Amino acid sequence: MSWSTATLCTDADLLGFEATWLEWTSDADAWRAKAKQQIEKRLRYLLRARELETDAEDVLDLVLNPSVLRDAACYMTFALVAQSNMTHPQDAWAAKLKHYGELFMLEMDQAVEMIEFDADESGTIDDSEKYRLTGAVRFTRGGSMPVSDDEDAP
Repeated sequence: MSWSTATLCTDADLLGFEATWLEWTSDADAWRAKAKQQIEKRLRYLLRARELETDAEDVLDLVLNPSVLRDAACYMTFALVAQSNMTHPQDAWAAKLKHYGELFMLEMDQAVEMIEFDADESGTIDDSEKYRLTGAVRFTRGGSMPVSDDEDAP
């Protein structure tokens, strides 16, 4: 799989959430591309340690199931377009931005935990490679601390 050619969401996916999606913008392709870029930034941050484990030219090419990011990509696309269309802080676009921004955060956290990352570059996922990514923050007394990929880490 090549990340650069992966399509995270389509107009059909977006229309499944918002029947009026095609009325929101005249350049849907550009907004979907921007949403993919935002997701890519987050994934590169989450995969920064994993990148050192591989010889891959692009670490995102080792994500074997980008389809788990579909809903997150839809929500990010909606949030970006709503932000662009917003004319004042209390308009309908502001409400859509808030709504889809919150949905994006929830969905992205769940999707990241379902990503299959081919660390050994074998083209298949074995049990040690399944569901090992986390992007959440665990809250504890004394503040928050990042959740580690290593289950034995403090």
